[in-house]
Amino acid sequence: MNEQADADDLTSMIDGLSLEQALLDADVAIARARDLMLRLVEMREQLGAERARNAALTQELETARALYDEIVANRAYRYASKAWALRRAIGG
Repeated sequence: MNEQADADDLTSMIDGLSLEQALLDADVAIARARDLMLRLVEMREQLGAERARNAALTQELETARALYDEIVANRAYRYASKAWALRRAIGG
């Protein structure tokens, strides 16, 4: 019977160690999941900021294009452009 008691004690000890290891593994997994969640939140915030920056730059580009179109459509610009082309053509 003594051998059976020793075997039961050994089994209980191994079960206890297995449980401790499982709890440690769970703690590590939870820490990793928390870290990933925090990184995801940071990246979402950064994405929001980059989208806002992109929208502002898109608006700035549209404004610049409208100004360019307005300048090119201006009669004075067209005359100046033709004069400049003529000047280059005659070597001046």
